Amino acid sequence: MKNKGGISMYKFQSKLERDGEGGDLLFNKWIWIGNGYYLSIQCSKYHYCSPKKNIKIQDYEEYEVSIIGKRGNDCIVENNKSFNKEIKEIFDKYEDDGVMGYVPASDVEKLYLLMLKEWGEE
Repeated sequence: MKNKGGISMYKFQSKLERDGEGGDLLFNKWIWIGNGYYLSIQCSKYHYCSPKKNIKIQDYEEYEVSIIGKRGNDCIVENNKSFNKEIKEIFDKYEDDGVMGYVPASDVEKLYLLMLKEWGEE
């Protein structure tokens, strides 16, 4: 999906907002999905994203993503019966120690929409 300026615009990007101004280290607020799950989508020069610099959220091509569980920690998807096959496939493709790094925006969008379909409370 492209906007008039040629920049990709995905639904998940409209939900992201910076969590204050932490100087050089920027964080985005977690996105509430439902059923006790949040999606953490991060992007800055210190995250597993591309490009590795501090720019507008919608200008990134790849993001660092974590599924945050009911206790506020990274959620292990492999052993969790709550996650369907499609969510597990995306997780397995990019996951390293509970975090998904360098996930293309199109796959972040797919994951976001799949999770909303399962548990969405929007």
